[in-house]
Amino acid sequence: MIPASPGGCMLAVIGTLVISTAVAVFAFLVPVSSTGVALPTPGDAISEVPLDLENAETLWHAASIDSYRIKVQIGGAWRLNTYTITVQHGEITNAVVQCGPGMVGLVDCPEDAQAAAHDFTVAGLFTQLHSIIDTDNAAWLTASFDPALGYPMSMGFDHPEIMDEEWFINVLSFEALPD
Repeated sequence: MIPASPGGCMLAVIGTLVISTAVAVFAFLVPVSSTGVALPTPGDAISEVPLDLENAETLWHAASIDSYRIKVQIGGAWRLNTYTITVQHGEITNAVVQCGPGMVGLVDCPEDAQAAAHDFTVAGLFTQLHSIIDTDNAAWLTASFDPALGYPMSMGFDHPEIMDEEWFINVLSFEALPD
């Protein structure tokens, strides 16, 4: 048996720290629902989405849902915010935002949650998708849609040649409300 050298022990400790750090960073980057299930994140090509944007919008309009409560998490390098928005008859009646630090540790919280919330209603999410699909950056966009109602469940953007521009939006919960 060969005795362990002090340098060998140090390498084992450093190796363990590197692996632990990598696992911790990966765990931070993967959004998880309150039930512990990993949520959709950027990485799947939009062509793999079972419903394309047009079909999703058709489903959404056919559902005729004008009143709902939606909880949306927006994250990226600069923020990790969660909006809880109530829409009644197509109009935002309540919006609350909880702001947290993004991956770089800064907090980016809007001064007016009600005004910022429009981007995270179902109509706002569809508008965001359209605005990116109509650009040269569409190749780095990912999205998934609710198979029954068609609303966007997740979307993300990550251009491989730009640092710290990545972002994701995940719908954490959706509840249709009576009109």
